[in-house]
Amino acid sequence: MSAEFIIQNANLIDGAGNPPRLSCIHVKNGRILRISQDHLAASPDVERMDAEGLCLAPGFIDAHGHSDISIIAAPEAEGKISQGVTTEICGNCGLSVFPITDMNREHLETIYRSYGVKLDWSGVREYAAKVDSVRPAINIASLAGHNTLRAAVCGYDEKRISKESVSRMRVLLDGQLSSGALGFSTGLLYVPGIFSDAEEIAGMLKTNAKFARPYATHLRSEGDGLVESVEEAITLCRRSASPRLHISHLKTAGRRNWGKLDRVIEILRTPHPSLDVSADRYPYTESMTNLSAYLPSLFREMDDVRIAGFLSLDDGWNRGLSVLSELGPEFWTAMRLVATSLPEYACFQGMKFDEMSKLIGKDPCRICLDLLRDAPSAVAASSGMSEENMRRIISLPFVACGSDESCRNRDYGLGRSHPRGFGSFARFINVASVAMPVEEVVRKLTSLPAGIFGLRGRGLVKEGYAADLVLFAPDKLKDNASFADPHRISDGVEKVWVNGVLSWDSGEATGDRGGGFLKA
Repeated sequence: MSAEFIIQNANLIDGAGNPPRLSCIHVKNGRILRISQDHLAASPDVERMDAEGLCLAPGFIDAHGHSDISIIAAPEAEGKISQGVTTEICGNCGLSVFPITDMNREHLETIYRSYGVKLDWSGVREYAAKVDSVRPAINIASLAGHNTLRAAVCGYDEKRISKESVSRMRVLLDGQLSSGALGFSTGLLYVPGIFSDAEEIAGMLKTNAKFARPYATHLRSEGDGLVESVEEAITLCRRSASPRLHISHLKTAGRRNWGKLDRVIEILRTPHPSLDVSADRYPYTESMTNLSAYLPSLFREMDDVRIAGFLSLDDGWNRGLSVLSELGPEFWTAMRLVATSLPEYACFQGMKFDEMSKLIGKDPCRICLDLLRDAPSAVAASSGMSEENMRRIISLPFVACGSDESCRNRDYGLGRSHPRGFGSFARFINVASVAMPVEEVVRKLTSLPAGIFGLRGRGLVKEGYAADLVLFAPDKLKDNASFADPHRISDGVEKVWVNGVLSWDSGEATGDRGGGFLKA
């Protein structure tokens, strides 16, 4: 569709929570020029499209993604654009792809090697130029990650670092925020963030507070220490005068922790002076991350590259086997292999560890060690969440949708997604619509995350705003992705425009891409 067009007879859901209304929308040069409930006059050469009563909403904003490198390797971003996503927030869980120094470059190149992307930048400004150069289908904005900042100064091995090192990290963070990073993120379950204490995080937050940017945190614990971790995040924000706290993928992990949700909601709903609190959630009850993150502390206190080296030694292998052997059979029943580059296990992607064990006659502990030693960064999923709690979390007014996935295309050239990489938004809408009207659900996918992350001129269908738009049929929305077939496109999303460019139409990418990097 051309740079100027009119969409007629659209059931407009504007993103502000207002009830749907039949409208015409005039788009010109990537922005919304006019909105009217009457016929819009324009010159005869302006294209017109009849929406035939389908719902037109602001493009959905993925509040928690990991497309930092995949957006460069797969700029078509079919998994995201097909869901109606027009903007993704990346740099989450403390892992941004900037700043890069001699201290962390080799490690980052190792973990992203399979993407075939040369990491030839240092800071957010150069990274933004790289994203823009591939003309992505969606917009990308990024937080600055604590783990990357820490490793840029100290590498990945130091557990306790000096005040001088924290000061150098703060200088680096200041530079990234000044150059366009949206805010600051932590991943306190991962190396090296797992080693950080309250003083270190508070120091970083004081720098973040200067810019009044959001602080997004993968909590130190989402299970046994969930309540304490939420309280820690709030305390650190108040102590450092950081005004915006965002909790990544809010969940209650492990059946014994399901009952903690009432207390967590009470804490989050309690007014906190000078602090706005928000969260995101994907509409699934199986989590997914690096396999090593699910394992005992022996593994969680090493990054995946070090784990591979450790297990290549006989003593390391035997010690690892001893530790894993203490895990009960229920652990392997709940654990699923999602993705690996190891050929002999690639055919089992999507399968539970206990199922693999039965098929090949090998102990699941040894399967796990094979994956960790021979294919660093194997990805796994674990079923340990409550369906009822997930629905309660999604219904909270301050919770946005975050897929917690990177963008991939329908082929498997960049590995396999969790089903959430292709199905999160259709499923979120269907789950949330049970408890609230569609206009409130759309608000949670659009103006809510735009406000959380300070995305100016986006998140609403409003005159002067960017023409990020999605045309969809609510009654046909259906997520089709599964672990067996995770890259199946969702039903119900008819057309998607990004900055006025029609990028998705009737189940196919158009080949026209209008996205770019969004700076704070």
